[in-house]
Amino acid sequence: MVALRLLAAASALALSGCGASVLASNPRSVTVESVNVRSAQPLADAECKKHGRYARYRAQTSGMTYDYDCVE
Repeated sequence: MVALRLLAAASALALSGCGASVLASNPRSVTVESVNVRSAQPLADAECKKHGRYARYRAQTSGMTYDYDCVE
């Protein structure tokens, strides 16, 4: 059952295109859903850059969700 859920989640990500998406963003923080932290970082950097900041990794909050602080 668990393997089936993991397979379904992996398939959904593969079909979603780039595999990373911003779930929430504001001038101070960004939450990204991604298959790994390496693919999440560039997206977080791009979001923080909109406010003249850069992304600093804070935590993995769930299996595929990563939180970043936008710092100066």
